[in-house]
Amino acid sequence: MKGHHLLDVKVLGDGAMANVIKTMFNSMENQKHTLDHVSTNKHCLPHPTELESWYLWVVLGIYVAQVGLYYIEAYALRLRRVIASFFYRRRAKKRTLHLYNEFMRKRVGFLTHMRKKIRRLVREKKLSVETALPTILRYRFPCLFGWLKWFGLGKKQCLICDDNENKFTHHCTGCMYVYCRQCWRDMKKTCYNCDPVYTSEDTQTSDTSSSSEED
Repeated sequence: MKGHHLLDVKVLGDGAMANVIKTMFNSMENQKHTLDHVSTNKHCLPHPTELESWYLWVVLGIYVAQVGLYYIEAYALRLRRVIASFFYRRRAKKRTLHLYNEFMRKRVGFLTHMRKKIRRLVREKKLSVETALPTILRYRFPCLFGWLKWFGLGKKQCLICDDNENKFTHHCTGCMYVYCRQCWRDMKKTCYNCDPVYTSEDTQTSDTSSSSEED
C-alpha cells in the first residue's frame, strides 16, 4: 500500500477569530506524509496439501457399508425369529397361527367394510376409480399401447384391495372394473357393480345380505 498525504490549511481573514484558528493549525501547516506499507494475511491462511487417494476409498467404503446395512438390517433382524423358533418350536408354531388368524380377521373386517362401501356407492351412482393416462391409452388403443404392460404401466387395480393387475386378475365383462383372484373368491364371484340384486337393494337389505354371506 503506497501513497502521499499533503495537509495544507489556509485560513483567510485578519480578525481575532481568524488569528486564533491560525494559531491552532499553525503546527499542521504543510504536513507531508508518505505511505509505504505492506499488509497481508498470508500467515493466517491454511496451507492445503493434496489428499491421498486412500482417503477417498475410505469415505466411499463407509457410504457403501451404510447403504448395505439398510438392506441387511431387515434380514439380520429376522435371524432372531429363526434362532428363537429353532429352540422353541411350539412357541413359534403358536406365533405363526396367531399372526395368520389375526391377518384373516382383519381381512374379513376389511372386506365387509369395502362391500358396504361399494354397494352404497353403486346405489348412489358414485362408484368411480381413478385411472392413469397410461391405463386409458392401453385399453382404448391396445394395438398401439399394448406394450405398456411389459414396463409395469397401464395396469388396472383391484376395486377392493388396490392390488395391481396380473395374469390372475378377473376382468368383469359387464363393467370396466377388475378384481384380484383372492378378492374375487372372497366376494363369491359376484360383481357388486353389475349384479342387479345388489344395486336395487336398500341399505338395510344390503347389510343383511352382507352378514348372511359372511356366515
